[in-house]
Amino acid sequence: MGRRGRYLPLHSRSPRPLGSAWLYRGRARARTLMAVAVAMLTVALGLNPLVLAGTASADGSGCIDGIDVVTGGPCPTTDAPAPLLSPYIDGGDGIYEATAAQYASLEDLENQAVLNTVADHGLPSSDAAAALTWGRDEALGELWNLIVTAINTSACSSGQTPGDGCQTVDQQNAVAWLTAVDQREAVQAAEDAGLEYIK
Repeated sequence: MGRRGRYLPLHSRSPRPLGSAWLYRGRARARTLMAVAVAMLTVALGLNPLVLAGTASADGSGCIDGIDVVTGGPCPTTDAPAPLLSPYIDGGDGIYEATAAQYASLEDLENQAVLNTVADHGLPSSDAAAALTWGRDEALGELWNLIVTAINTSACSSGQTPGDGCQTVDQQNAVAWLTAVDQREAVQAAEDAGLEYIK
């Protein structure tokens, strides 16, 4: 017979007693795992006690249980789902900056993507806000499909009416925005490479 393992089952009648240090470590590990599991579930379910205790109201004061502690009135709600487009695109100062016309066109494409998502599920257009929550991934896919369609649609020639066998105005602005982003990324990459070279 070979040598028995280091850790013995509790029902073993071995002359070697089961070490109390091993049992203690096992209980401590179980407590630690339980604490980690509870913390992960708390975060996953959105039950953060710090958020439930009080949130900031519009004027910077606190809200407890939906009541503004300064004014005594109800706290403003921001239950509207986030848009598909990042707010940093609109008038931002960076690689993804869009002009006002480009941002308006991107918003039009975003709205069309949401309507397409709702229509794909056979729902009324009044469920558009819900599609930004449960159908967000599908709506983003629809938005990307509209942008790819804009890229693949031929540009208008001189004298051709936008949307009449060529890109619509929204498609033209979306393609112009993507082209500008691509150029800015290339410039940024070249500048970063230069900075690495002179280090």
